Amino acid sequence: MGRPVGSQWQPLGLDSDPVPGDPGQISQEAQHLATVANQITSEIAMLRKIATSDDEVGEHAEKLRSSAGSLADQLGKVVGRFQKVSSALTNWIPELEQAQSMSLQALDQAEGPHRQLNQAVLLPSGNLNAQQKQQVQDHQNAMRQAQDELDAAIALLNRAISLRDTQGSHYAGIINQACDDGVKDSWWEEFEDWVSQYAGIIKDICQVLEVIATILAIIALFIPGLDIIVLLGIAVTALALVGRTMLAATGNGSWIDVALDALALLTFGMGKVVGKLMESTFDAAEDVAKSLRAAKIAESPVGRIAMRVAEFGDDLKSSSVIKGASGFLKDIGLARLGDGLTSGAAKAGDFLGGVSTNVMERVAPSVEKTLAGVSHEIKPAEVALYGGEKESLLMTRNMEALSKIYGDSPEFAQLSAKFSNFLNVQRGIFGFANALDQGDKWLGGVSWYGKNGDDPVFSLNLPGTEFYNNFKESVVTPGGISTGAADVIVDVAAGATVPGIGAFYLATSAWR
Repeated sequence: MGRPVGSQWQPLGLDSDPVPGDPGQISQEAQHLATVANQITSEIAMLRKIATSDDEVGEHAEKLRSSAGSLADQLGKVVGRFQKVSSALTNWIPELEQAQSMSLQALDQAEGPHRQLNQAVLLPSGNLNAQQKQQVQDHQNAMRQAQDELDAAIALLNRAISLRDTQGSHYAGIINQACDDGVKDSWWEEFEDWVSQYAGIIKDICQVLEVIATILAIIALFIPGLDIIVLLGIAVTALALVGRTMLAATGNGSWIDVALDALALLTFGMGKVVGKLMESTFDAAEDVAKSLRAAKIAESPVGRIAMRVAEFGDDLKSSSVIKGASGFLKDIGLARLGDGLTSGAAKAGDFLGGVSTNVMERVAPSVEKTLAGVSHEIKPAEVALYGGEKESLLMTRNMEALSKIYGDSPEFAQLSAKFSNFLNVQRGIFGFANALDQGDKWLGGVSWYGKNGDDPVFSLNLPGTEFYNNFKESVVTPGGISTGAADVIVDVAAGATVPGIGAFYLATSAWR
């Protein structure tokens, strides 16, 4: 029969099982670990036999015996892991069962008082006679007694939870100690040892890289167009991210630093991506503006005349009649007259084209001329207001110039609004990332570790900001992602929904 779930714990003021765990599953895990330990013990016996055997002779035999003996010693430590973890889980079972039994007893004791305390009772009021007063008094006494009984049940439950937590931590500690046997689980532990040895130096390098990245970002704002500065900022941030990830993954640094560097690196790319979306939107708006201009010219009588004049000028320059006449004159010996005819037609066509262009510009200015009048001057730090991208600033100016002329068009207005939304997204990304970066620099201060990977040999931060570094230190995986993750699972195994899995992980990490 399963344990009560969900709202069944409501009499104790809970909505979930306060003492979870599956003793049966823990028992199965303990038996499995013991079986594996026996199997490894048998393999060790065979290796010992090979190490002491004289059946083989020669240089290869000596290497085989030496390797067999070394492997047997290592496996002997692994057996210890399995045996200790199996024993710890076996000893944990009756104490978990006791804690769960106490919690069920507390629930049973709480159900009656809980119903009584929550039962609606109509009591007499007003001027009461002696019998009514006694009735009220009896009810109050019953309520006090029910509350006392409920408090006693809650106290029993708290003892059960305390037993589970205390003993669960105790056996989790035994399981962790079982792994402290000198066996190197994998290349990862060697990597963890190396990072831990040089953690202080890596922290200092990362901090210098992050400061350089911030300085480069500021330079890029004040001196737009230096793409090499942006590329250097990306490279420096990426290196800092690698270092911070190494530190956090091995338990020597905070995951907050990893997140900040990852966000800084992400914003470099995200700003460019949003910038491309803005560019495509502006190109579409520019095409719409050209179409609207053409339609406006076509609707104007003067514009239509100018269009006809332009067409006549083009026809004049490419006229086959004039080309034919020019050729005829050359054939009869009047080449200069023929060239003059062609040149005159071209000049007349250019003149008519210029006149028509001026007239059409008065009817509706061309997009090219409108954009040519937009300022390309960029003031220091002005780029910061446009998502840190110079191109975004210039495109915004161009969009504003076209909006003054074509903003009444629903199609253009829609594209303009879309462009503004992209710009605001770019601004938001840039502002959020810089606020976090600057906040981290000011709140976190400056620390120098040297060879010391734990406490800085020098630290400078604003008064009252110690809470920030304390928060960072709380987001650390003690022992690294392998041991730290295992510790989390061990805690689950000590009283949650999947007991034994963390113990199995720890016990088998070297064997795998």
